[in-house]
Amino acid sequence: MLVYGKVQTHENRGVPGAIITFVSQAEGKTDSTYSDENGEYSIYLKIGESGTDDDKTIPDNFKLFQNYPNPFNTGTWIPFELPKSAKVKIKIYNILGQKINTITDEYCSEGKSEVYWGGIDEKGKSVSAGIYFYQLETMGVTKTGKMLLLDGGCGKTIGNISGLSQNPLLKTAKALIQKGFIIRVKKAGFFSFVDSDFVVSSENTAIEKNIFLPQYA
Repeated sequence: MLVYGKVQTHENRGVPGAIITFVSQAEGKTDSTYSDENGEYSIYLKIGESGTDDDKTIPDNFKLFQNYPNPFNTGTWIPFELPKSAKVKIKIYNILGQKINTITDEYCSEGKSEVYWGGIDEKGKSVSAGIYFYQLETMGVTKTGKMLLLDGGCGKTIGNISGLSQNPLLKTAKALIQKGFIIRVKKAGFFSFVDSDFVVSSENTAIEKNIFLPQYA
């Protein structure tokens, strides 16, 4: 389940560097992310089943950066940094949470790396313009970023992997599952935000949640 949106003031100014935390009401487990330089954020929440990923923390210095260029017309680079050599899988999802492509699934060395996506699906066909999400999985944890494709893809990519298993975001479609979260948002110089009744359902694959954060006078 992808949750995305913007942290902003009531004057519609984006609030960068805010920490957004989702707390499972049933389990008490937390998932957190930060708003980017425009105040935008995205995060992947597990709602279908309890997995081991929730018990692990993001390793020190594991970073997923904003893709560049963004927005982009034909292709974009997705940079990331690993604290040690590890297997990395990067998947692309559309706004509905449907998997579009897996652009890398291999071991990467310690330090900074980047992977190119040419705006195509697993069959090599250009995708339509719109919002897409890139999700990096490594060392048992995941991080997600959001990007905007202005025009169709250029029909080429690097490290493309095809013929993978069914989209995991759709595995629970047959059995409706709902899960409640508490959302907490904090940023120095701003009033804190709390939503104690945020409910997601397995029939949704992506939800937009915008957050207003008033600034101290």
